[in-house]
Parts: sequence; C-alpha cells; structure tokens
Amino acid sequence: MHKQKNLVKRIKPLTRLQELRIKRLEKVYHEKRQAYAEAMEIVEQRQASIDNLKTKRSNDFHYLSQENVMANSACHTQADTHRYWLEYDLEKDEYYLPAEQERMEEAQTTMMQAQKEWLRSRARKQGLEKQTTKLKKIINKQEENKQELEIEETFSS
Repeated sequence: MHKQKNLVKRIKPLTRLQELRIKRLEKVYHEKRQAYAEAMEIVEQRQASIDNLKTKRSNDFHYLSQENVMANSACHTQADTHRYWLEYDLEKDEYYLPAEQERMEEAQTTMMQAQKEWLRSRARKQGLEKQTTKLKKIINKQEENKQELEIEETFSS
C-alpha cells in the first residue's frame, strides 16, 4: 500500500508536466492552424483574381466584337493596351499560384502534425489520470480492508 501511495505522489508532477506540455502543443497547433488558414486565403484570393481576369478578358473580347466598336481604331488601340495588362496580370497570377498552393499544402501538413502531437499528449494525460484513479481506488479498498480487519480483531479479542 505504501508503494502505491508513492506512485500516486510521483504521478502528480508528471500530470502537471503533461498539462504544461498540452498547453504548449495546443498553442503550437493553433499557430499552425492560423498559418494554414492564411495560406489557404492567399490561394483563394489568387484563384479569384485569375477567374476575375479571365472574365474581364472574355468581356473585352465580346465588347470588341461589336460592330460599332470594330470600326473605331482608337478603341482597338486602347483595348490592345488593356488586354496586354490583363494578360500580364493573368500570367503573373498563374505563375505564382502553384507555389502558393504548395505552401498551403505544407502548412496543412505541419498543422496536422501539430494537431496529432497535441492530441497524443492529451491522451497521455488521460492515461495518467486513469492510472491515478485506479491506484486511488486500490488504496481506498486496501484501507477499507485494513480497517475492517482491525475492527474484527477488536471485537474478537
């Protein structure tokens, strides 16, 4: 019984240490989750920009194909300049998108690893708590048995 009480005393600091570890890992997990959300937002913005530029390009094409615009050379010159910059922006966005998607995937991987470590640490703490509860029940049962034996000895004497 004395050995089991010592175990309970030794588990308490381990539980406290595990609580601190859980807090640290939870903070890391939340930071990684925030980094992933930011990376995902960047990818979504880049994709929205690409979609918007493609829509503008299509609208410009339809505008320039109208008869009254086709006859106006000034409109064509201005439209050519506009189309050049649309194509430039589209090409730039399409160039950067894969790198941003890769960063988002890396952020997701590190977030998932941080989450796994955090959950594993929580499970360890729960295991320690279960062991402590079991030991306390055993100690209580042994103390009850000891008290019953003492009472029986007192009445039998």
